[in-house]
Amino acid sequence: GFVWAPPGLEGARAACLSFRLFLPKDFSFDIPGKLPGLYASRALSELDDEAVQSGFVSRLGWQKGGAIGVTLATPDKPATWLGTRKEGWPVGRWVDISQEVVLNAPGKSDGLLRVWIDGALRLEKTGLNLGVNQASLSGVVADLGYEQKSPAAGRLTISPFILQRQ
Repeated sequence: GFVWAPPGLEGARAACLSFRLFLPKDFSFDIPGKLPGLYASRALSELDDEAVQSGFVSRLGWQKGGAIGVTLATPDKPATWLGTRKEGWPVGRWVDISQEVVLNAPGKSDGLLRVWIDGALRLEKTGLNLGVNQASLSGVVADLGYEQKSPAAGRLTISPFILQRQ
C-alpha cells in the first residue's frame, strides 16, 4: 500500500475516488481484505490505528464471502464495517468503482459516504461525524490485499486512480 496526497486537495470538503478493479474468477474471499479509500488525518501514523484521533480513514474492501463495503475509522468509533452482507464483489471482469465522501459541517454529524459499483449505488451512509471540523480531505490510502496472511495466493488488478474534489 501507499498514501497519495495530491496537490490541490487542500480545502476540499468533498471528493470522489474512482478506479477500476479486476478480480479473477478464482479470487478467494476466505479472508477479509481491503482496497483503496479516502482519508483526512493530521498524522499519517494514525492511518493504521483502530481509531483515529482526528479525521477519518475509509477503506473499501470485502468481508469473508466477498461482501462489498467500507471499513470506516473515526474519533467516535473504532474501525467499523459499513456494507452489504448479501451482495458480493463481481469477479472475472473489470468493475468500475467510485467512493464519494462529503465531510461533516463543523460540530455536526451530517457527513456522508457513498460507493458505486458499475454506476449503481451500492452503499450510502449519512449522518456521519467524520471527525473533521475546519480541516479538509487529505488524500487516498491505497492499501490492497488481505487483512491477514491468506492460505491461498490472491491476485487483483487495479487501474490508476481518478480523484475529483469539491
